[in-house]
This record gives sequence, structure tokens and C-alpha cells, in this order.
Amino acid sequence: MRNYIRHFQLTFAFVLMTFFASAQCEIENENFSEWEDVSEFIFQDLGITPDTAVYNPVGWFSFLRVFSIAFSDLFGGILMGPDSTDLANSYSGIRRYVVDEANEDYAVCLTPDGFADFADLFTLFECSEQPSHISFDLKYEGERMDEIEVIYVSGENDPFTAYLELESEEDFERLGILGFSNGILQGGPDEFTRFSLEINYTEGVVNDPEIMDTAMLWIFAYGDTTGIKEGLQGKYIIDNVSLEFPTASAVTVQDNYFSVYPNPTSSIVNINMQHQEPTQYRVFNAIGQEINRGQFLGNIKLNLENFGAGIYTIQVDDGKFTKMKKVIKR
Repeated sequence: MRNYIRHFQLTFAFVLMTFFASAQCEIENENFSEWEDVSEFIFQDLGITPDTAVYNPVGWFSFLRVFSIAFSDLFGGILMGPDSTDLANSYSGIRRYVVDEANEDYAVCLTPDGFADFADLFTLFECSEQPSHISFDLKYEGERMDEIEVIYVSGENDPFTAYLELESEEDFERLGILGFSNGILQGGPDEFTRFSLEINYTEGVVNDPEIMDTAMLWIFAYGDTTGIKEGLQGKYIIDNVSLEFPTASAVTVQDNYFSVYPNPTSSIVNINMQHQEPTQYRVFNAIGQEINRGQFLGNIKLNLENFGAGIYTIQVDDGKFTKMKKVIKR
């Protein structure tokens, strides 16, 4: 994902921070109930007058949406005829999804299609605490093999710059990244399912208590280019994003759907499911790169000996549920 962003680093994303100040460690408009018309912003920045209103969820922004609209306006008239700005509205990647019209219950829909085959949404907020998890409801509607990536970065420095410069686990301390989480899912459940990503904190990063940390939550959807060319549809719907905080009285609830052991490990890690159904597994490193994948029945031994020390994410998908666990490689 960062390969896309390196070509489009603009200062406007950081200026936006001055226009929304949320409470300490709270995500603004976390249930996507409030939306605003950003057509004027598009006109001022690109000189494009959309044929219909373009909406964004309040408190959330798209780093790449403006490029999708610009590309559509620039090339749409050549490739698709004169209705290029209308095409831009359809393919800009962010839509309001109606969960319950009567109760004004909405979610956000990311559709990674169009000229760029991606869609993104981010929010920035100040954070004086250390949340333990990011949780959200997610479902996928479609036939393609799209992917969605959820990224959390916090620290005293600019989280965008820190993330874009992140190349390996050794960079966390150098870049001042205090909190970090990165989860990737291909496809997804066809009904709203609650996901929870653990936030890892970097040892050795000591922040000034007088300076408020800045946190970034970035959701990025990639389009399956083969599926798009074949005319297949696909979209991610996200709702009820929240941060979870540990408390002194909290009881740790173990997820026994599958187990990973030993953890930490120096080489071999076992994955045991509670059933003998065909299950897909994927392994990601700390910066979200897939390093291994496969299929098994019931249990499997993975050899991490050739991978460096660090924190890895193991994801399993049996067609009913998608679950993730962290494993530490020494």
C-alpha cells in the first residue's frame, strides 16, 4: 500500500488536523452517522464541479480520493465519453451505506474500483492513553478477491511520515512509533462480523508526557484487478470503529477458536483449530507484508526459522470466520 502513497505525498492531509480536534483517544464519528458535502473542496482544489454532491463521513478523510476523481475527470472524457465527472462520483471509492434508514443508521462503503483500483479513509486524533485494540464491524459484498488493510500508528511525530518511512521492525524506535497495528484481510464475511486488532507498543520509545501523541487510523481497500476487468462487483462496508482500553479489573478472555503455540517461538509454531474443516492461513510481518500462506485440516506446523525476530500475525479463515493472532519470533 505504501508504494501507492509514496507518489502522492501532499501537505493537505496534515493541514486537515487543525480542523478537527476530538476528545483524548476518541475516534470522531466512529459509527459513520454524520456525513458532509465536500463538493466545494473538490472544486477549489481541482477546478472540477461534480454533477452530483460528493459526501464524506464527518471527521474522516481520503488521502487518495482526490486523485481518483482527478484521474476520472482527466481521462474519463477520453476513455468513457463526456460524463467523466459523473463517473468520478461513482468511482471515487467512498459511499454512504444504509444499514437502517428509519433509524438513520449508516456505515461507510469502500469500493476499490475505477481508474486507480483503490479506496482509502483515514482519521487523525490526539491520544494521551494507550489503547490495546482496534475493533470494527466489517462485511464484504461481491465476487472479487479484493483486500482491505487497517493501519494504526501513534507517537509524538507525524504518523503519516513515520509510516511511509517504515521499512522493517528496526525502524520503529528510530521513527518514534509508539503504537502500531496492521491487519490485512482478503475477501471477507458476507454478514457484519466484529474484528479486533491488537495494538503493539515499541519498547525503547519514551515520549514526553507533556506532549500529546498523535494517532492515525487508516483503512485502505485494494481492488482485485482481474475481477474488475471481468466486470465483477466488490465492496467493503465498515461500521462502529472503536478503541478498546485495558482496565485493572479486566479479565482476559481467551479466544479458543484456534490456538497458536509455542508463543514466543524460535522456529516452529503450531496452529490448532477446533475442527477438521479446510482452513486457509496467511502469515504477515509487523508492517503488513504477507510472508506465507497455505491450507490445512485441523492443525499444521509452520516453520518461521528463516524469518527475522519480531511480531507476526497469523490469520485463519475457514469460510465461516476469519480470526487473527499475534506470535512473537525470537
